[in-house]
Amino acid sequence: MLNSSFTQIEDLKLNTILNNHLHLDKEYVTTNSNTLTNELIKRKINNQYRLLTLDVKDLYVNIPIRETIEILRTQLLTNNDRQTTNQIIALLEIILGQNCVSFQGQIYQLDKGVAMGSPISGTIAEISLQQLEKSHIKHLMDSNNLVFYTRYVRDILIVNDSTLITPERILQYIDTIHSNIQLNPTQETNSNICFMDLSITRKPSCLEIGIYRKPTATTSPSTFSPTIHSNTNLQPTNSSLEECLPFLLERNDRRNGSTYYKPHTTTTFP
Repeated sequence: MLNSSFTQIEDLKLNTILNNHLHLDKEYVTTNSNTLTNELIKRKINNQYRLLTLDVKDLYVNIPIRETIEILRTQLLTNNDRQTTNQIIALLEIILGQNCVSFQGQIYQLDKGVAMGSPISGTIAEISLQQLEKSHIKHLMDSNNLVFYTRYVRDILIVNDSTLITPERILQYIDTIHSNIQLNPTQETNSNICFMDLSITRKPSCLEIGIYRKPTATTSPSTFSPTIHSNTNLQPTNSSLEECLPFLLERNDRRNGSTYYKPHTTTTFP
């Protein structure tokens, strides 16, 4: 993606404006494994429940831009006047209109998706996914076809009652939600499934939570030998960071009315 430092700054500013004027619903979103663990261990289940995870494939590059902008416009008008909404939408269209890539010396403008390195991409993706969840997942939760549903960024965990809806039927339904959104399913194996850094095991009446560690090869020694230059000077980089941090923290103080730790200005690097 083509994204200059100037564009990155503008993206960051607009993302801050969006989050200040937009109230995103966190009903189906989990923020960390500790919160998810506390929710799961309180769940009472039976032998008919099943575990399923879904991974949204290539999320950022498949976000429908025009559709998401109209969703955002409607949400902004709920809590903001029309002038403010129109100004934010106009800025957003300019930023998202710079979605270009360079390939073999040619520059192309993409007709869908958001730049993966842009600070605003996560917010745009979240708006799009939350709208799909409200339109297509909420009624499954209300009817108890899905006993539990949560999402971490693009990874989804589902607990369903197989007497009401099977995992296969869930997959068939999800494939029809949106032509841009594709999901990779993983069904439980031996009553166990992995999600985030958790290992979730289905017991007769509860869910047992453990820590999931990805398999690693420990029998093959690494042949990589890093080159360390004795004349490497880290002081300029450290000084630059120390010059920027007080300004950023002070700006946060003014915006949030909070007190932040001010880093010491002397470097400890040689």
